[in-house]
Amino acid sequence: MLNPYLINRQSVVADDLTHNLTASLTKEELSAYLEGCMVEFPPPMAQWMANPIEDKTLGRKCVLWAIATYPSLAANP
Repeated sequence: MLNPYLINRQSVVADDLTHNLTASLTKEELSAYLEGCMVEFPPPMAQWMANPIEDKTLGRKCVLWAIATYPSLAANP
């Protein structure tokens, strides 16, 4: 069923982008969407992506990086 709020192209695109759906975007729309975006991975993940081998400590490395970078994540409520 068509969502009644999605009555024009702009509202359809906006709804899709809230779910990170980009398949229906035109080349121009995708370029505009990506122009201001910076997708960045945590350094442990980026290092692993450069040489993707089994690393059973990758999750721990990411958590330790997150805690060091964002100390409030480690705060006890």
